[in-house]
Amino acid sequence: MRIAVCDDNRIILDEISAMLDEYLENSKVKISYSCFKSYRDISDSIDDFDLFLLDYRMDDYSAKSNEPSGMEFAKSLREKYGNSKTVIFITAYPEIVYDAFEVRAYRFIPKPIIKEKVFRAIDDYLASHTDTDMLLVKTNDEVNVININDIYYLEVSRKDTFIYFKDSCIKCRRTITSFEKELETYGFMRVHRSFIINTRRIVSFDTRTAKLDNGEKIFISQKKYPELCEAYLKNNKK
Repeated sequence: MRIAVCDDNRIILDEISAMLDEYLENSKVKISYSCFKSYRDISDSIDDFDLFLLDYRMDDYSAKSNEPSGMEFAKSLREKYGNSKTVIFITAYPEIVYDAFEVRAYRFIPKPIIKEKVFRAIDDYLASHTDTDMLLVKTNDEVNVININDIYYLEVSRKDTFIYFKDSCIKCRRTITSFEKELETYGFMRVHRSFIINTRRIVSFDTRTAKLDNGEKIFISQKKYPELCEAYLKNNKK
């Protein structure tokens, strides 16, 4: 899971960073986070994050640079990404609960920020997502919480399965067959004995290979080609 924290107050950013560091230290779930003082700073990397902790008002910075408020940024997230991104507001204004409902915010954390409330919010987020579009994968002693939509393909090599993302991968000791049924309802298909592919990431394919939107090419078993044609049309309807 990847968290973006945005607040124009450096002291608050430091406080939240310290809290997240403590949470990471005591958690077996693989989590990373980045901090920003401006919503414009996040704009080019929204795809990199799953959960957004947003300052609702951005009072100091907005007055100086016409910076959008947290509410405006949350609206833009909903317009572009639907419900695939989760928003938690950080605010000194508890009456924003009605505004938070408008953009389907997961919850809000009042200022001054209490560590236990941050921890509880993350715990609840993880619990609510692991049985929907999130996948739990154990690597060594860590449990990775993966957004299924971020997966491009899976490849088996001997006893290991490699899960590939846009420009990275992780390795786990789990059979590729065990992933097959779990992922098929999300548009994934086993196209070769060694590969499961996210059909929503395909930009072109023939009887031998499929090209993904990150430029990768995956081998296809010829006997799987007709089935892939059907799966591609089913999962890529406009």
